[in-house]
Amino acid sequence: MSIKDGRWLGVFAPVDGVISESGGAGKTQERLMSFGGSTVEVPAGEVGVVPFLAPLAGGINPWTDAKPDHTGQLQLPDYPSEIVGVSTRWKPGEYIDGVDNVERNAEGNAIKEWGGQKAGYVAKMQTSSLDPFHYCENIEHLMKVPHMPGQPIKEMFARLKAAELRIFEDPDFLSIHRNLPQDWKRYAAYTRWSEGCGLNTEQAPSEWQGHEQECVPAAYATIRPDTVTLCVGIARDAGEQGGAPAPGADYDFLEYLYAKDQEEKVIQIIPFKSMGVEHVSFAQYSFVPPRGTSSITPYACFKLRGIWKGDKIPWDRGIANPDMDWFSEMNLQDRLALGDVDKIDAPIEEKTQLQKEKSRKQLPKLWPENSWEGNAAKARMWDQMH
Repeated sequence: MSIKDGRWLGVFAPVDGVISESGGAGKTQERLMSFGGSTVEVPAGEVGVVPFLAPLAGGINPWTDAKPDHTGQLQLPDYPSEIVGVSTRWKPGEYIDGVDNVERNAEGNAIKEWGGQKAGYVAKMQTSSLDPFHYCENIEHLMKVPHMPGQPIKEMFARLKAAELRIFEDPDFLSIHRNLPQDWKRYAAYTRWSEGCGLNTEQAPSEWQGHEQECVPAAYATIRPDTVTLCVGIARDAGEQGGAPAPGADYDFLEYLYAKDQEEKVIQIIPFKSMGVEHVSFAQYSFVPPRGTSSITPYACFKLRGIWKGDKIPWDRGIANPDMDWFSEMNLQDRLALGDVDKIDAPIEEKTQLQKEKSRKQLPKLWPENSWEGNAAKARMWDQMH
């Protein structure tokens, strides 16, 4: 993945980057861009790259062709109409109801007007406008976006804006993690097991002395008051040759880069995968910590060199992250399961009572030999054994 002027080019499948430019005096300038293993020929000019990449990508960052104004602030780009013969220009996320959603014949007369999606069961009854299901707010906004004949890119951006308005308000929104990944509990369980095998630090690198510069992670605040960046490795410029892999770690690679709060709970974790013979020397990402975080400690999990712990940094626990309110409001039982019991700020009596309940042995249940419950218990036991 590459970044153009500090912005991710793609939402779901980023552009790899500009390969080359061609064209001389009096000829059309063209750029060859690699995308998903394919090469796309993109004419250079004011049109931008989105109209050429959207059919392949399926989802493009609306800030891809953005340029700064006279104050230096990035502004959303504008594009010519996708309908031949229409001179009006548009910006990502904008559309005119009653104009863009009208289908016209060859003479230009309106023949159909498209609307949003309805979820009622019976169309001819008065109750058809009443949705029996309750959708979250962004889904309800998305259902109101109509089909726009002949303008697939405009429709794509309109739906994206309805689903997540913040993408169009913040150029860096898509490059900052605001919630934990879906399988974060599985990732955290693996790193917890790895930590049980020993922790390496800059002061105590165990048998990996001399690898500290490559393996010790770091956390630092950014110019955004609510964002932290985690990184590990040695950053190099494009084309710069990296050093030879360290002896004993020729095929080692980063598995997880994560952070913990003051209670030793994982507040962000991102998995990485092996790149084969290609040695990746640097990894980083940015995230917004959950409300209530007062300190952040970075960790890096390597396949061969194990877990490495970086230096702790302080953090303002009052900075909010609405996307992780569920984490900030976690009950004590879950906090005890995910964090260090000794570091969790809670009354000792409550912690002791929960620990006793958790450690209490469950008595086995005796079911009849040929009952449904007994057969189900046997099946579960079989699954656990195999």
